[in-house]
Amino acid sequence: MFTRFPLVFFLLYITRFSFCQTTDVLTLKKKPNYFEKNIIFTTFPLMLIQEVSYNKRYTVDEEYSLILTIKIIDPEKLKSPGFADAGKDTSIIKCVFDFSSVWDWGEEDTVMCGTVSLVSAMKRSIKLKFDLTVNNLRKNRTYVYRGIRNFKNQE
Repeated sequence: MFTRFPLVFFLLYITRFSFCQTTDVLTLKKKPNYFEKNIIFTTFPLMLIQEVSYNKRYTVDEEYSLILTIKIIDPEKLKSPGFADAGKDTSIIKCVFDFSSVWDWGEEDTVMCGTVSLVSAMKRSIKLKFDLTVNNLRKNRTYVYRGIRNFKNQE
């Protein structure tokens, strides 16, 4: 019986720490205590920020934000094929993911794959369609961005 205990403990350890958790970021705003901001940060170069934050009222030091910064280097090239591969088309688009909290302000080690598509662009807003997967190697977590978001100028 005692020889099985280390084996069971080892299997539980592997199961718990070898599989990463997946978060569907663009659906978090439907949950309590989450809110979302989609802003046009700068127009030249075009920089967009998609941020989902958690903050439970009357609780101290538990808040955090998932921040996706999208820098569109060449908007004309994004228009012609209609999409850009976030991992390959770095002359068109650069995406950077960050997890920010009072306990975690270090740089994230991530691998990103998927596409960003331009749906529409107006003078004060840009609509993008996401199909991105961000693997955070430092936290062993996967963040999925799937859906359409409308970015507006900061007020």
